[in-house]
Amino acid sequence: MGKMRSGAACVAVASVILVGGCGGSDTDDVSDEDQIVAVIEQYNTAVADKDGPTACSLLTPTAQNTAAKKHGYLGSGGVKATEREATCEDGITNRYLGEEPIFQKMKFAKVDSVEVRGEEAQAKVHPEGFAAETAHLVLEDDDWKLEKPLPPIGWG
Repeated sequence: MGKMRSGAACVAVASVILVGGCGGSDTDDVSDEDQIVAVIEQYNTAVADKDGPTACSLLTPTAQNTAAKKHGYLGSGGVKATEREATCEDGITNRYLGEEPIFQKMKFAKVDSVEVRGEEAQAKVHPEGFAAETAHLVLEDDDWKLEKPLPPIGWG
């Protein structure tokens, strides 16, 4: 009986090794379009939840700077220019002060279409109750990043 168990164990281990060794990474099987939709959905959820670190991680460095400069010093919770330099996270949090109900709808925004051209892409994003806007993305170090913070001024 002991020999049957060890034989079955060898077959199980061999199966795991064979299955584990086949194919590439998980992202190799995901299309650019699916990755772009995921980035936009993650960003929208992070903004709605005021999760600045996550939202900023999905932006290019230029977009992070834009968020900090345009919105980091605004609102009652904003950073005073004399205290320290505003960060992207400050910009994400401060941009939406007093407008939480509007930006909660970002979680439910739909990506209507995605067009990829090499390392650049555009996606039509349609938040509930607002007109569709175009999101611009670029491929940086194998990750799709938003070229400017969403939502555009027209959303809020």
